[in-house]
Amino acid sequence: APSMRIRTALVTARGAPAHERAIQTLMSWNITVDEAMFLGGMPKGEFLREFEPDFFFDDQTGHVTSAALHVPAGHVSSGIANRPSNTVQPGRELPAPGGAILR
Repeated sequence: APSMRIRTALVTARGAPAHERAIQTLMSWNITVDEAMFLGGMPKGEFLREFEPDFFFDDQTGHVTSAALHVPAGHVSSGIANRPSNTVQPGRELPAPGGAILR
């Protein structure tokens, strides 16, 4: 039986130059994505309506709420956006936030 392949895409509201950090972070974690979209502040929900993913994940509830109007969406509660602000150490580089999409 043929195996099913999951295609992944990174969608982030960030634009240049923050996109470089997202790409470098994923590469340092040995994570590959099939597509990467940097929306430069454009609302994710409207973009996802046109992109038509099978599912969308994000660590920010606002993005999940926006996306859920158009596509199945789930909240990733362990994301950076959900950490208490006092747990981030000054000067420590944080992973780039963004939504992951299965297609």
